[in-house]
Amino acid sequence: MNTMKKVTGIALLLVMFNVATAAKANAGWFQSSAQAGSNTDNGSSSLFLGEGIFRTIQGLTIDTNNPAIQASTVTSVTNPAASTAKSKVPPKTYVVSASGYNAVRGQTDASPCRAASGLNICTTDLNIVAANICDSHGNNIIPLHTAIKIPSLYGDTIFFVEDRMNKRYCNNIDVLLPDYASAMNLGRRIVRIEIVS
Repeated sequence: MNTMKKVTGIALLLVMFNVATAAKANAGWFQSSAQAGSNTDNGSSSLFLGEGIFRTIQGLTIDTNNPAIQASTVTSVTNPAASTAKSKVPPKTYVVSASGYNAVRGQTDASPCRAASGLNICTTDLNIVAANICDSHGNNIIPLHTAIKIPSLYGDTIFFVEDRMNKRYCNNIDVLLPDYASAMNLGRRIVRIEIVS
């Protein structure tokens, strides 16, 4: 809990610094309320007591369209180590059984166009998969809306996990295809999937 307070404090300071920099550093932010009206320091109060910042933040509105704010982001509040470059970290992968399906009653449930996520998969332009990637207790470990790739079948094409399969199928994905012939052509294959996000 104490670590979380420190991380939250650090994140707050970073955000304040970024906002102050983006807003060309309103000098009142760095003065106590006694100094806010005056630019002279008479020695009766010290700079950066925090009171001026706290009062400013309470009524602060951030312009999210400001390019300086958009360019300065905090990458991780919960894990400061995650702020380092991740370009060399390989994507998380799973080996699964893949097959194809169509959005029809004989292959789904009574509402074939309505995915587990609530998305109407009959009208979307997204590439959809139904996925059950399970832990040792049979629980899905990949949340709905997760973006994945199936490189051996579709290269860099992005698919979205918007549906689920029957619970008896663990470590399986079903690719939504436009017609029965496409699903039969895919058959059942063992593939490696990559988690994109």
